[in-house]
Amino acid sequence: MGSQSPTPSGSSRNEEVLQSMGLRLRELRRMNGWTLEDVSRRTGLAISTISKAERGLMALGYDRFIALARGMGIDVGELFSPGGDAFEQGCVATSAADQASVHETETYVYRMLFPDVRGKQMVPMLGQIKAHSIASFSRLIHHEGEEFVYVLGGELDLFIEGRDPIRLVPGECAYFDSSSGHAYVSAGARDAQILVVCCGNQANKQEEPPGSESPGNGAISE
Repeated sequence: MGSQSPTPSGSSRNEEVLQSMGLRLRELRRMNGWTLEDVSRRTGLAISTISKAERGLMALGYDRFIALARGMGIDVGELFSPGGDAFEQGCVATSAADQASVHETETYVYRMLFPDVRGKQMVPMLGQIKAHSIASFSRLIHHEGEEFVYVLGGELDLFIEGRDPIRLVPGECAYFDSSSGHAYVSAGARDAQILVVCCGNQANKQEEPPGSESPGNGAISE
């Protein structure tokens, strides 16, 4: 029998995803002639965070890759997929589950839907919630816009700053202002499975960098 290559482990696949995203991020930066300091000014992210992301050493959470996309004036899908077409009036796009781009952090596994559709007004994702305690988060997540979450499996605690945790079970959902600090935590023994849709981020519109800030000043730390 011929030999077969071993199937990559989940850890190896995630390392490949991080390396691939890092290469795209570096290429996009260099295409625009920007330094790490320039990207830091545009996005509000620390220079060290951007550098680690480019080298595939850091898995960015949603709020950070949205900040990158908005500050660099690109569609968030460009961080996950090298090619794509603009969504236009009358377009219909379909996708299979295995076409999602997987991005894993310490607390979540994101499955980015339609990463190759550019100019979307919404960012749809499937999520697996690895965190089983709010203590897993060093900070709450927040980003401009609105967010919808629907529980597909398991039980979920939705933490929103200034509110008591909201327990959601399969078939239940929530819609909230995502500029408020928030986090998803699996409430049961198994990881919760969710559908998330974020909108209103204007991730495809480039913002002018703050003119009064020097490189890295006021940047979001790791």
